Amino acid sequence: MAWRRTILRIEVGQFSDPGRKRPNNEDWLGTFQPEDEGRLARKGSLFLVADGMGGHQSGEMASRGAVDQVIRTYMDDPDGDLASSLRRAIEAANATLYAKTAGRELRGRWGTTLVAAALRYNQLWIANVGDSRAYLMRGGKLGQLSRDHALSASALGIESSEGWIGRHLITRALGLNSSVEVDVFPPRTLRPGDRVLLCTDGLTTPLSDEEVRDISLRFPPQEAAGALVRAANERGGPDNVSVIIVDV
Repeated sequence: MAWRRTILRIEVGQFSDPGRKRPNNEDWLGTFQPEDEGRLARKGSLFLVADGMGGHQSGEMASRGAVDQVIRTYMDDPDGDLASSLRRAIEAANATLYAKTAGRELRGRWGTTLVAAALRYNQLWIANVGDSRAYLMRGGKLGQLSRDHALSASALGIESSEGWIGRHLITRALGLNSSVEVDVFPPRTLRPGDRVLLCTDGLTTPLSDEEVRDISLRFPPQEAAGALVRAANERGGPDNVSVIIVDV
């Protein structure tokens, strides 16, 4: 297939911050770009953002553990079908997290959202569980690639979300049940000039998609990631906020 010969250079920026309302950062970022050419050709590069739940250090351990395991499991999987490989890696991370706290009540278990982007040549695969998001910016337009697993304020019968941290209730996360449904989306063909953005809801709660687009357009990846985090904090920083940006 022609796309196998289309190699795009990528530039990556990332930034994470506790925000202004939380004492510690329960988000975790992961990037892995194989140095081995054979592995890079087979598995591509992997980028992940996770938002942990559980309070104190539990949330951080959940998000970090999930990201680290997904990277290891995905990269060690010899299967060239990246969609299947992503799904298995995320399911394995869920099983490991669940086993750690399965005997506790739901409130005491470790949990985390996760959004992953696998980029091989000019093909992009997105997978997610929870409400951490993936976006594609192309031609000045920003479109969401992931699907939120959450109930909105209106769906919960709340007339106003003003001051309601999170604005929604997570309906799907890693670690809370013995099995999890992972959304894996069909691959997209990337073009030079495209920008992929992964983030936690600490960004998308205080900022609209239009604001994310406008701020991001002004800067290269690393500066854009920092500017987005600062903008979220200027809006009150209600949650941990984390961003990965990949330019192609």
